[in-house]
This record gives sequence, C-alpha cells and structure tokens, in this order.
Amino acid sequence: MRQPILSKFIHLLKKNDSILFILICVVTAFIFSYSDFINLPPQSLHLWRQSDCFSFALNYYEGQSFFQPRVYNYLNDNGLCAGECPLIYFIVGKIWQITGVQYWIFRVLQLCIFYAGAGALFNLSVGLTKSRLASYFILTNYLSAPLIMVYAPSYLADVPSLSFTWLGLWCLYLYQQKHGTYSLISTSLFFLIAMLLKANAMFLPIAIILIMLLIWLKIIKESTLLKFDFKIIVALCLALFAQYQWYAWVITYTTLHHSSFLGTGTWPGWPIWEASSENISNTFKMLLSYSKDFFSFINLFIIFIGLYFVAKGFIKKEAICWLIMAYLGAVICFMAYFFVGFKDNNYYFVNLYVLPFLILIYLTHISSKQFDKKGVQILMLLMVVFNLGYAYSRMQLYFYDGKQHQKLSEVYFKPEFRNFIDKNVPINSQIISFPDETPNATLSIIRRHGCSQYGFREGKINKEDMEMMMNRGFQYYLCNNNFSLTDSNLTPHLGGLVAQFKTLSLYKLK
Repeated sequence: MRQPILSKFIHLLKKNDSILFILICVVTAFIFSYSDFINLPPQSLHLWRQSDCFSFALNYYEGQSFFQPRVYNYLNDNGLCAGECPLIYFIVGKIWQITGVQYWIFRVLQLCIFYAGAGALFNLSVGLTKSRLASYFILTNYLSAPLIMVYAPSYLADVPSLSFTWLGLWCLYLYQQKHGTYSLISTSLFFLIAMLLKANAMFLPIAIILIMLLIWLKIIKESTLLKFDFKIIVALCLALFAQYQWYAWVITYTTLHHSSFLGTGTWPGWPIWEASSENISNTFKMLLSYSKDFFSFINLFIIFIGLYFVAKGFIKKEAICWLIMAYLGAVICFMAYFFVGFKDNNYYFVNLYVLPFLILIYLTHISSKQFDKKGVQILMLLMVVFNLGYAYSRMQLYFYDGKQHQKLSEVYFKPEFRNFIDKNVPINSQIISFPDETPNATLSIIRRHGCSQYGFREGKINKEDMEMMMNRGFQYYLCNNNFSLTDSNLTPHLGGLVAQFKTLSLYKLK
C-alpha cells in the first residue's frame, strides 16, 4: 500500500513545480537550521553592518519619518545618516509598532523576499534552458551557496537586492515573451527596488540597455531573453534615473548632518591604484579566504568551464554571452574601485552572484539535452548532495560553537538583561557604551541612543569628546568587561554606580 502512495507523491512532485520548489526550500532551511536563530538579534558575519540595519528599523519603530533615517550611535549629528533606501527597515519598523520588537519578523521578511527571488531564478532558468531538471540543478546550487545562505535570513539588504534583481530579470523575460505592459512595469519596478536597496544592482540594467542598443545596431544577434525593444530601454532608464535621485538625496542628507558613516563612495586608499602594497597583499589573502564561501570547489570549477563557453559564444556574437561579459566588466571595475573595502566586507559579493548564475544558465542551456542521460542525472544528484553538505559545514562555522561567530558578549543574550536595562535606564536617556568597538551593535541591543567607542576620536576617551557629550545631555555610562575607571578624561564626569549585571556596570554621569 505504501509503494503506490509514494509513487503518487513522486508523480505529483514531477507535475507540480510549486510543491517541489517549496519542499526544496523547506528542506534546505531545515538543513541550515534557520529555525534555531530565526528569533535572534544580529550576529554571525558582519555583526557591525547588520546592527546598523537593525538600528534603522528600531528608529522607525520609535516613530522616525521615512526621510529621516537614523541609527542609535549619535556620530556627528544625532545619528541622522543614510545609505541604501531604508524601505525594508521602514516596513519592519511599522510592523513592530503593532507587534512589538520581534527579531523573527525582520528575518522572516528577509527570507520571504529571498525565496521569491529564488522562485524567479528557477522560472527564468526553466524559460531559458527549457529543462526543468537543469533548472532544479541551478536552484539547488543557489540554495547551497554558503555566502547567500548565511546572509539570506540576516538583517542586511544585499540578499533582498539580489532577489529583486532576479524578479526583474524574470519579468523582463515574460515581457519579451509577449506578456504585456504589466510585465514591463514590473521589470522596471523590481530593478528599481534592487538598485535602491544596493547601488551595485545597477550593473545588470545598464548592461541590458547596452546589449539592446548593440542588437539594434545589428552588431550582435538577439536571443530569447534579449530582443530589442525601445520600451524596455525607456523603462530601465527611468528606473536608473529614480535611483540616481535617491542617492543624490542621500549625499545631500549626509552632508547636511555631517555624517560619513554610510559612504556613498569609496574611502581613501580603497581603490586598487591608491592602496598600499600591504593592503593589496592582505586583500588578496582575504579574497582567497572568502572563495570558500562563494561555492564548493566543484561549483567553482563548473563556473570557470561555463565562462570558457561564454567566451566562445561571445565570439559568435550571442546576446546572452555579451550580456555576461558586459556584467563581468562592470564587476571588475567595481572590485578595482572598492578593492580594499572587500577585505572586511564580504557581503559586497552578494549582489555579484548574478554573474555565476547567468553563466550557469547559459551552460545548462547549451547542454540541456545532456540532462536526459541517466549517468548525468546521477552525477548531478551526487553534486547536489555534496554542495548541500559543503554549505552545511560552512554554516556551522558561522552560527555554532563560537567558531568565527561574531556576536556580542553572552551577557546581552541573558533573559534578565532586558529588565536590567529598562529598569535602570529611562527610555529617552543617552548613554556612553565603552569599551565598545561596534558602531550600533550594543546600542541597538540596549535600545538607547548615545555613543560607543566608535564615536570617540581614535577610539579613546578624550577630554573634548567627553565635554561635548556632557553638553548634549548624556546621562549614563555603561562599562563593559570591567574596564578600568581610572581614565582622567572620564573620572571628572563619573557619578555613582547605579547597577551591575554580570560583566556590565552602569554608572550615572554628573
């Protein structure tokens, strides 16, 4: 009796992509133990930047208006600063006003966007390769890329930006298949959201416009995805113009509030032509280290093989190959300009996953008939299992046993911590957190505005900064890890001990 039921279930999966897609997403989420940390505050890779995003959402929860994005660290002007469009942070903040601050709401929203993008990538693959089996292979590769799977449920906007890029590209495909004006509007809107969330998402729309112009000039041949259509060029140009308007406003906003916290360009010494030999060497070492998180070595090998076939297609003037090479050129320029920044910010790579997956789509397109062979199917299944196992091993490094696990001191995760803060520090109080090298991690967990070690010049307590903070009405000093209280720049402003909790000591400022 069991066999017919099992056979019917397998038959249903083969006939219903939606069920199988959902099943694959659920299984991978289970393998990577998303349920274990779905309700945790920012942690793991790039705790700093995740905490910044969390801080934006908390400020919207407190009632900040959309066009006044703010973090908890006062920095230069009460924490008012901007970078990427805070659309997701604003939505989360408004939901929190109804539900209260719930970490899982932020993470679940991020995952919903991620899986929507994964679905768009799968549908795009089906349309371009004409092979569902090949498309499932691409999907499982996407869901086993360690860097994507680490950041997918995080607080960063990079994976959502990548996801909206896939949605935009899928809608472009639908429009090219005569699906009407709605698909064209969706293409422009999804690409716009992707670019607003992360500026480097502009590479693909620009490359598409360039390739369409080359098709119009009959320099290259059109393809299923890329056929010349003046309406597409107009729609993408409008999206690019809207993105430009946002970042022009950001520059004005950050200049007005004297904030260089979230840069709209590179820092001095980041471009490879400005970098010191030591920085160049250290960055290359980190890039080599990061390569373990891009893909398994098997996938990296396949992608390099795919790039060879893309080069051959480029010579034959195939539009999709020219698109990939144009995007590759943009990636090279981007990496050269932000070179040293990649050393400490591996999330910069997330949006660039467009490149390897376009290569995989092209490779599976030209070899789709091979997927009908039993030997190839068995090999593909073994690769999927290996890639999932490899991604699982990398995820273990970043979420368990404290290995490379960037997070705050355990004291901030104790159940009694929230009561300690709320009982002793009034909600509108301003606080100094020291020593504390993070801009917003501690302050956002405390949910109090103020300043961390990051806000002091050279990261040290000094007379000028202390006097400035006292004049601005700072009331409390949170001492972490039993830091020495003998600093002559601190002691004149230090009042009595208010309370202690584990390794934290809370003092009143005079």
